[in-house]
Amino acid sequence: KRIKDEAFARCSQLTHVNLDNCEGLEEIGKKAFYRCISIREIVIPPAVKRIEEGAFERCLELTTVKFL
Repeated sequence: KRIKDEAFARCSQLTHVNLDNCEGLEEIGKKAFYRCISIREIVIPPAVKRIEEGAFERCLELTTVKFL
């Protein structure tokens, strides 16, 4: 139901994140993707009700966020 705080923090190899297949995902925790410096795109499913503070902080290449 939830991606934990800092779960993927500093994963510098991530370029795309598609959460659409994460059945039951409702929350993205604090700084979950903090400093994932290579992320360019993220897809967030409609079931996500809460994105906590700093979830994508310092994702400097992030240009596309798709809410389904």
